[in-house]
Amino acid sequence: MLRADVWWRIPEIAPGSCVLDVGDGGRPILEISNSYETTFVSNDIRRLREARDCGVTTRAITGWARDLFADVVLYSPPQREAKLRVFELLEGASRALSQKGALFLAGQKNRGIDSYRRHTEALFGEVAQVGRAGRIRVYRATTSKLGPEVTDPWCAFEARGLDGEILNFVSRSGVFAFDSFDQGSRLLVDTIGPVGQSRILDVGCGCGVIGITLAAESPDAS
Repeated sequence: MLRADVWWRIPEIAPGSCVLDVGDGGRPILEISNSYETTFVSNDIRRLREARDCGVTTRAITGWARDLFADVVLYSPPQREAKLRVFELLEGASRALSQKGALFLAGQKNRGIDSYRRHTEALFGEVAQVGRAGRIRVYRATTSKLGPEVTDPWCAFEARGLDGEILNFVSRSGVFAFDSFDQGSRLLVDTIGPVGQSRILDVGCGCGVIGITLAAESPDAS
């Protein structure tokens, strides 16, 4: 089993390979980008800017870009990423791989890597541990036994407006409280109450339940 100081030095990447960098804890792997034809994909605008500033080719993804192609995929999920979001990215990466491509998945045991490895096995059929970098384990999967997509990241839920009206929402994994109107947000809306002709600024928290609920109750608000 190979060992290295950083996990992305473990994969053997052939010269001229197309590499899809799904991030090391969300951040672009700049060392790889300087050595191969690499595309960094993310839904985090901060990380995309970081990569662009370093001259890396980037793609912003909300779902998964169907035209992405790679010989090698590198991915170490962030510690606090939503599990369904990680599953969705693994499935998208599996579709992007060439026929003889390989996906390298890295992470620590206490940060969800066993769950992600099992999901990767469901996609590829077999996953082998190929190395370690400190406490980080590195797994390799190939496209020889590509399995079906199994994750639906979307969720529908209802929320009660201030006047008792039922509002319907559709959200996705990776968004804060994506499957419900969480208690903290509910308390905030109930405390604010009707806002009349006020101007509301909803600072990007979740799927917009707070702002939408207040706006539904106060049509004269901005």
